Amino acid sequence: GLFECAPDPYYLLDLNGKLTDCNKAATDILGCSRDELIGRSIYELNLFSSKDLEAAVSVLDRSRFDYPSLPEEFTLNLGDDRQVSLEVRSCPTIIGGQTMVLGIARDITERKRMEEELRVKDSAIASSINGIAIGDLAGHVTYVNQAALKMWGTDNPGDILGKPVTVFAQSEEEALHIMQVVLEKGQWSGEIMGRIMDGSPIAVHVSASLVRNEKGEPICLMCSFIDVSERKRIENELRIMGSAIASSLDGIGIGDLNGNIVYVNDAALRMWGAEDAGEVIGKSPLEFADSPDEALKVFEEFMERGGWSG
Repeated sequence: GLFECAPDPYYLLDLNGKLTDCNKAATDILGCSRDELIGRSIYELNLFSSKDLEAAVSVLDRSRFDYPSLPEEFTLNLGDDRQVSLEVRSCPTIIGGQTMVLGIARDITERKRMEEELRVKDSAIASSINGIAIGDLAGHVTYVNQAALKMWGTDNPGDILGKPVTVFAQSEEEALHIMQVVLEKGQWSGEIMGRIMDGSPIAVHVSASLVRNEKGEPICLMCSFIDVSERKRIENELRIMGSAIASSLDGIGIGDLNGNIVYVNDAALRMWGAEDAGEVIGKSPLEFADSPDEALKVFEEFMERGGWSG
């Protein structure tokens, strides 16, 4: 009764590999009746790959020894290209004076699928071009990928692991505030100034989130970040250039390739007697020339040669 009602597949083999008994859980996994299985050999069932069949046959030899085998994993090839992964433990047993192999299997197909998904995700995280770090709920780093190590100026994970994330921020107070927001609201995204291993500053865009388990309980913190130092440098240079152009004593205008004005500084507005840039933006410079024909020639020469002065 226990044998038949057990939720896991049970089966009996003789030492020639012939199936002499099995329970309902075994027939349910294989998708066939008990009558179709009993008396058939594992050789003729055609369920195993050659490698797994060799391992399954070796169990018959080990069964002569008086101890259970260690769990082994087998993949069964069923109909319609369906595969089932089993964890099997075998042990010898005496029935009617004959040595038999008692096998107890457990369906681990779902577990194997999840393990494969985890391997794929681990590989994706490890090879990501974005820096990725994982920390415990106290804010200590427990994992970093290669991109994060490179960003922080080291190739040794030991330089990073175990340290509080706050030590990599220029402002520890700001880092603590961000961590508190993540713990309370579940996520935070924005730019923060940090410092790498040699103390040099680095600007990073961070996306931080609170990771929860299937019960909704927080288990760790995860951060994805990219180095935006170069972008910040360019933005700063553009601001300086923009300020220089805007405050220049020379009138400066910028137009598109169709000749329409898209920008003028204050000096140009004063020169043209305009009070607001809206009076000028979108117009053609030809409208401000005393001789449109002469201005058109200048424009054509400028487009051909890349510049004009006069």
